[in-house]
Amino acid sequence: MYISRTNIIEHIPEFEADIVLVCCAGYPNYGDELLLKCWLDNIFLRDSKIKVLVECPVPGNCSVLLGDYDGRVRYQDAVWKIVWGAPHCPIDAFNYGIKLFEACDKNNGLRFMFGHYKKAKLMHFIGGGFIRKGWDNHFSLLGLAIAIKKRFHLNLSMSGQGFCPIDEVFLPIFKTALENFEHVSCRDLPSLKVVEKLSCVDPDTVVDDTFLISDSPLFSGKENQKERVVICIQNDIKDSFISALLLRQIHLLLAEDPERELVVAEFCPNYDLTCVSEISQLFKSPTIISFEKLWNGRVLNKSDICVGTRNHFHLIASRSGCRGIFGSPDAYYGIKHDSLLPIGSNWQNVDLYHDRVPPLCFPRIQEESLVRKKRAEFGLIMSLTS
Repeated sequence: MYISRTNIIEHIPEFEADIVLVCCAGYPNYGDELLLKCWLDNIFLRDSKIKVLVECPVPGNCSVLLGDYDGRVRYQDAVWKIVWGAPHCPIDAFNYGIKLFEACDKNNGLRFMFGHYKKAKLMHFIGGGFIRKGWDNHFSLLGLAIAIKKRFHLNLSMSGQGFCPIDEVFLPIFKTALENFEHVSCRDLPSLKVVEKLSCVDPDTVVDDTFLISDSPLFSGKENQKERVVICIQNDIKDSFISALLLRQIHLLLAEDPERELVVAEFCPNYDLTCVSEISQLFKSPTIISFEKLWNGRVLNKSDICVGTRNHFHLIASRSGCRGIFGSPDAYYGIKHDSLLPIGSNWQNVDLYHDRVPPLCFPRIQEESLVRKKRAEFGLIMSLTS
């Protein structure tokens, strides 16, 4: 049998990361990819020569959407391969993460990928709500992080985390795990309350990681535009009470002004388009802003009235100056949406207005203050690499 010499592995190319970022990006879902972009952009503004390894569930999509920053970024799913095999019990998942990493040298699917950690100074979990009740196998990430810290002697940090809801029975092991971190911050007050007594927790920066950027990437900047009703209702609440309430609000908004254009924003490809047929049947055919157009940015006007369920739709649209009405499919979403009200989103909860349009107030978000706090935290976290 002929074997080409070009296929013989004599040396595996090294990619020695300085920082490892752990995130939930790649499925894709606009908020998760934006969070990752915020971190990568700020890292390379600070140091253009640094090397970053991104641990994400779907590396291919992240590579297409974000690129490799001139070869300084590599995407892989080593930690997520372990997560997907973990038990759906937080304590068991935590222990599984430790054991699987300790045995990774004997696993051909993981052996080479963890080689990128050899010179890393920091493993950082960027903002999101992916370690919480409902995704119990994700608690393996905490066990993994501790085992990785032990082997590679790097620092651990988290920012903008949403830990709630969380079962109280698992709090002791959860807090024990976080004691191995040098820095932790949360994006909402219920999550902060869970961990506020830990010495590593930053109680002053309770805000989403997207405040690393100084303005909304979706704001068009256009003034005096016609009012549109921009909708983002996720597929997993179709036929629910919340979905019915939001559709009722669309009906009421059109009753006020039938000339308002309907627009559906696709924050999560395909999943946010299941409402289109129902909206077309009940009202009129909406214009669709595809995920690709959202990703390229500048598609929302200050005159838009937004109706939806997704957290980053609420956050980024309100940062664009849009008025809005939100619905929370469950307790997790309720915590996320409620965290945006104290910072000035001024959006209204559809639960409180079943038969009339709520008073629609323009957002009053203190952008400069929140961006300054988040960037100060970013500087503190980056100091862990030195």
